[in-house]
Amino acid sequence: MLLLSACVAALLSGRAECLVARGPDGQIALVEIGAVGHVDIPPALDTILLTPGQRISLLHNHPQSLGLSDADLLQLCKAGVASVEAISNDGARYRGARGPRFDADRFALVLRRAIDLAPRYLNLVGLPPDEQSSLRREGNHLVCLALADAGVIEYRAQLSAAHGVWAREAARCQRARADLGAVLRHMARDRL
Repeated sequence: MLLLSACVAALLSGRAECLVARGPDGQIALVEIGAVGHVDIPPALDTILLTPGQRISLLHNHPQSLGLSDADLLQLCKAGVASVEAISNDGARYRGARGPRFDADRFALVLRRAIDLAPRYLNLVGLPPDEQSSLRREGNHLVCLALADAGVIEYRAQLSAAHGVWAREAARCQRARADLGAVLRHMARDRL
């Protein structure tokens, strides 16, 4: 309970990341306090995460209000991981799990391609610098939406007011999502 209290304190400080691993019964299996911008998975937990059938849910915070990172999503390649969820300090929530077309052997390649293509599909040319910056910060969210549209992952997000660029640039974001999703569907074919 002391570690959980320390984790809550880290979350409230707004600086450090904290990881909570929960078993399929919802019981807390591990609490790990990280540093600014990241939290490392301890080797003992990583061994469990690599074991098929464990169904561990990983919950952590993102102090900077960013969507699931590539490091977060790559945890889904571990056979014992059921889902990955991030909660931002501003209340935004992001949750990903393996979808019907998920293939752990190819996921890193497809994810890297999606991350590389996302800024191109957002077509930032001509936008004011502050809007360009806001949209670049939303690249992780765009990638997750496109991966979900392709059936590679299951994805849910609840955005906060800090993500207003999605409303201001709705047509641009939807077009980028559709275009990137089409590329990923083509890459996924029968299964990713």
